[in-house]
Parts: sequence; C-alpha cells; structure tokens
Amino acid sequence: MPSVSRVRWGRLSLAAVLSGLPLLAGCTSSEDTEPFVPAVQGAKQPSGSGKLVGEDAACERVLKAAKSAYARLGCEAPAFAECPGFVRPAGGSGCFEYYESSVASCESSYEDAGSCRTLGPCIVTAERNDSLPSCEVGEGVGGQAAGTAGASPTDSGGAGNDAEAPAAAGAGGASN
Repeated sequence: MPSVSRVRWGRLSLAAVLSGLPLLAGCTSSEDTEPFVPAVQGAKQPSGSGKLVGEDAACERVLKAAKSAYARLGCEAPAFAECPGFVRPAGGSGCFEYYESSVASCESSYEDAGSCRTLGPCIVTAERNDSLPSCEVGEGVGGQAAGTAGASPTDSGGAGNDAEAPAAAGAGGASN
C-alpha cells in the first residue's frame, strides 16, 4: 500500500495537469481572430476665422449640403433640425454669427464624403454677437465653438446656459 504522502502528491499532480489543459487548448498562433472593421468617421468641427456669416445664410448652406450628401450617397438620413436650429448652439438664442471658413469647410466635408461610412456631422464654429437684432440678451452662452451636431435650440447635450460654458454651433446628423 502506498504511503499517504505519495497519494497526496499524486492527487496534487493530477489536479495541476487537469487545471492547465484548458490553457493549452486556448492558444492560437494568430494575434487577432476577428475580421478588421474600421471605425465610423466622427463629427468634424473646422476652425473658424475671418469673415462672419449670418445665421440664416450659414444654416441654409450647411443644411443644403448635408441633405444633398445623404441623398447623393443613398444613406439613411437623420431627422435634421430646421433652420436656424441646425447650426445654432444648443440652448442658444439668435446671438451668433458663423465663420465663413467654417461654413465652407462643412460644405466641402459633405460634398467630399464618398460613402455613408465617411459621412459624418460637421459642426460650424460660431462667434457670439450681442448686438444682433435676433439676440435676446441674457439667454444662451458666450464664447466660441464646440457643440451638438444637428441640435435644435431646445435640445440638451451642448453648452447649456452656463455663463462660463463655450457656445456650440451644430450642423449635421448621425452618420451611417
């Protein structure tokens, strides 16, 4: 009859071998077993400088470019906000003008999209102007740029009404 220590040693050895077997079966020579799927293009916000464009003109131009791109590529279009909400900073009032260079860059971005995967929202860069007739002083936020794509003035998710927050000018919609 074997000794008690040999029996314990045998049991421990068997347990170690059996617990290590699943690790050996899971090894593969390939680093990645899943097919590569590139990420979808995200939102763009071209910088703005120079000449400023009124809200109505900026909105009409960028909204037209967005709708044309979705139609041209046959992509499922998101529900676009009406002008001026399409470019207006989220939660903002009519106190903004938009940089011509940013509007033109967004138009080009939509025109240059080659597929639904490369079609993404473009956010127009805004500058606050409290002297505009459409501006209701005391509402909205001050500053420049960054916001929610395709947001209506009542949507949350942008700059909100914090006095220190930057303004947001959104244009575009969800990409497919």
